[in-house]
Amino acid sequence: MSHSKPVLSHSDPYSFVSFQVPNAIYTEIDGINDSGVIVGAYRVAPTSPAPTYTVAFVDNKGTITSIASTGGFKGSTAQAINNRGEYLVNEANQYTGQMTLYAKDGTAITTLTNFQGTGLNNKGDIVGITAQPRTSELYSIKTGTSTTIQVAGALHTAATGINDHDEIVGNYQDTASNWHGFIQIGQKMSFLNYPGASETFIEGVNNSGVVVGYYNTASDEQHGFVDFHGTMIKVDFPGTDNAVVAGINNRDQIVGSYTSNGTVYGFVGTVECSPGKSPHVVIDHHSW
Repeated sequence: MSHSKPVLSHSDPYSFVSFQVPNAIYTEIDGINDSGVIVGAYRVAPTSPAPTYTVAFVDNKGTITSIASTGGFKGSTAQAINNRGEYLVNEANQYTGQMTLYAKDGTAITTLTNFQGTGLNNKGDIVGITAQPRTSELYSIKTGTSTTIQVAGALHTAATGINDHDEIVGNYQDTASNWHGFIQIGQKMSFLNYPGASETFIEGVNNSGVVVGYYNTASDEQHGFVDFHGTMIKVDFPGTDNAVVAGINNRDQIVGSYTSNGTVYGFVGTVECSPGKSPHVVIDHHSW
């Protein structure tokens, strides 16, 4: 079942802060916990003909910790963080990858090979995707067991987020190769499409069931969105016409990325006004 929902005006009711890792030419933010600690990835300009790869980072109120790839992998990304300060780091190369769950102090808790983690809750449950064969899985750290997540009839299924009530969100590709969002609660699954979009991608969900993601249009535009229990809000970073919303915490703060003059920046959005009013905008391309 698809949901057709009303759309509010541009980016209400959020105020935004831009974020860039110092000296980076690319910064994305993929997760935020309730304390405001953010995780993501950055890339610096190459100093030789050899390419540079993304480096995972954790930013705890201005203190940035980088987690570079190891063991022959090319690039790392910190994908999600919970309220215990545990965070997921994915590493990958052309053929395979692995995910490591780290404790707040940077100690590795567990590593899953042939797996890329996409979502993490406060109970230590992880959702993600296996590389070969490509399946979507729910993995329990407590029990060490995994469960396959599959939208019936889909070409591909990709779970991207999980909250503490075991509500799982993600995306699936239909037989026409178009992507749509799904929401799974227990054995019940529903589907979400942003009105008028050619494709819809859900990236996260908080404990209140607020869903975030982004969508594509037929004219190749890309915009973020927040679904407040049936009210859809389009999200573009102020002064641009694009955004990807990648995560949300239980304070309804959102994080993601946007492109301006060819450079990708991260952002944090905070609810500061009622829908219908113009949000206050703060822009700082170095820290927040």
